[in-house]
Amino acid sequence: MTLSANCRIGIGNVVVRQNETIVLIDELRASSTVVTACALGVEEILPVLDDAMAMELQHHGVVIAGEQGCLKIEGYDIGNSPVELTRRFAQTPFSKLALKTTNFIPLLLKLPHAIICSSLNLAAVARAVKNRSLCIIAAGGTYGVAEDCGVALGLAAAVSGATFEPEAVIACISESAAAHNLRAKGLGYDVDFIARLNVYEVVPYYDGKVIRKSCPVQSQSSFWR
Repeated sequence: MTLSANCRIGIGNVVVRQNETIVLIDELRASSTVVTACALGVEEILPVLDDAMAMELQHHGVVIAGEQGCLKIEGYDIGNSPVELTRRFAQTPFSKLALKTTNFIPLLLKLPHAIICSSLNLAAVARAVKNRSLCIIAAGGTYGVAEDCGVALGLAAAVSGATFEPEAVIACISESAAAHNLRAKGLGYDVDFIARLNVYEVVPYYDGKVIRKSCPVQSQSSFWR
């Protein structure tokens, strides 16, 4: 979907054009987990594809988070959950997190770079990417893409200065099929935590290897590819 000359929204695997800044959204729950981790003070988030890699990192003292079918993987420290992450960090702060998820991580690792966006940091991302050519990617998943598209449209409106109703974005999240599935599995606390706007000022950035808690200065051409 093209919203303007310099902003378009795609779902899932999208062909990125040259010089576009990529914004990746997986609202329930991976991008929200990433944003929360960075806001708490985690300095690096390491994307992992397999359990062996995660366990090796755990052996070296890295906290590992992962889900399969929305539920925490056995042997992992926490699930793909901003609430579990917040509780764990409050007990013992840490600087590195490894993350394995069903949809977000495989998609992220196909991208050369990306800003990670959630409803939780929507305004901060909008300020960071204003006046740039954007490819906003709504990750989607087994239970649809409503929550990701809601945040994507909210971001596009914020970047362009258009008027939009914050309640509509929240409704796309909290009333989505993915939200209902999480509630059915006893994970409604994550939905309640995530279905908020502009809680954090961080702009997590994936550089092709790891996610760090803030994107480079906008004047650096190496970032705005």
